Amino acid sequence: MSALFMALAGFLLSCDSTSDHAQNSDEKTFGDQFDQAIEEGGKLIDELSEQVDAIEINGFTIADDKKMGKELYEKIMNSGEYKVLDRSANAKLYGYVEGIKQRILHSGKLKHKNDFEWTLTIIDDDETINAFCAPGGYIFVYTGILKFLDNEAEFAGVMAHEIGHADRRHGTRQLTKSLGIDLILSFLLGDGNGQVARQITSGLLNLRYSRKYEREADKCSVKYLCQTDYNAAGAAGFFEKILQTKGDQSLELLSTHPDPKERIRNFKSEKEACNCSGNHSFGQRYQKMKMNL
Repeated sequence: MSALFMALAGFLLSCDSTSDHAQNSDEKTFGDQFDQAIEEGGKLIDELSEQVDAIEINGFTIADDKKMGKELYEKIMNSGEYKVLDRSANAKLYGYVEGIKQRILHSGKLKHKNDFEWTLTIIDDDETINAFCAPGGYIFVYTGILKFLDNEAEFAGVMAHEIGHADRRHGTRQLTKSLGIDLILSFLLGDGNGQVARQITSGLLNLRYSRKYEREADKCSVKYLCQTDYNAAGAAGFFEKILQTKGDQSLELLSTHPDPKERIRNFKSEKEACNCSGNHSFGQRYQKMKMNL
């Protein structure tokens, strides 16, 4: 409101200096000047609102990200709801996916490469086409998405997108927006019975990122892969296949995300803008990996 007040005050101060000319037919009427002041004040308010929206406060620290991620990791590992593939019994599969993860982490573009754990876990669930990365760098990949995709660049693009969510701290940024200040303070100060921590951990499992964060993670995917031999727009292949194979179901699956066609265009234009030269998909070795799933 202060911007509007300033515009109106300026208008009122100018009235005295223009009063002697008010009778001239070519002068603006009082009403016209008032409308102009309102319009200018409204524009100032819109500009200030955009600047405020661009400023985000994360109520959690890097250590909090790691703590939340570890608690979620332990909950999944100790829960009977998730069938986690044993690392030693599936050493080849883990080695293959770990190799992709390492290429992303060593791109030189991550903010928190050395701050977070970047622990990989593969969940045996062919029906779930998903992967996610919890705060602190705890990466979870479902066998469903490994089987769904056609080449390594597509999977690398999806993994880089999920790593981008953690690296840009979207989880705790989203929680800061959605939680009340009382809950945040209770978590930071340490509530006695751990109720708040459990509530936040459960919230992370069902967290839906804003469209803004999804777009930001899409850009991260391209930037991380741009330093590799991969097609840096590899993640576009995921959305292209979703649209081709899922039809109307894809609209429900991606209902809280930006339009998939828009995202496909954005992946490709971002790759071009970043001058990424890599263009390999590594389809053969990816298909070989799928045969052993």
